[in-house]
Amino acid sequence: MKTATTDPVCNMQTANAIKDYLRGIRRANPKALESLTNLSDIEWQGMALNELTHRMTHLVRAMQDSELMLVSVGQVRIANLIKEVNEETP
Repeated sequence: MKTATTDPVCNMQTANAIKDYLRGIRRANPKALESLTNLSDIEWQGMALNELTHRMTHLVRAMQDSELMLVSVGQVRIANLIKEVNEETP
């Protein structure tokens, strides 16, 4: 999983991009934007983490049953495969 950055420029760009989404929501449905204010930072953080996890599952969904079985019992280790692929010369 990618880690968050402490780069203030990158963080400001990300905040501005999210504000653009929020402005779009406000234009389309101001009440929807208002309802989002009821969520705490902890809830937003949890939803973001859940979404990152959900996105990582796309690889698992693409696997055949036989591949899933080997991964599920530890005979094939995805983390090792990722490391090997990253070490390959493109």
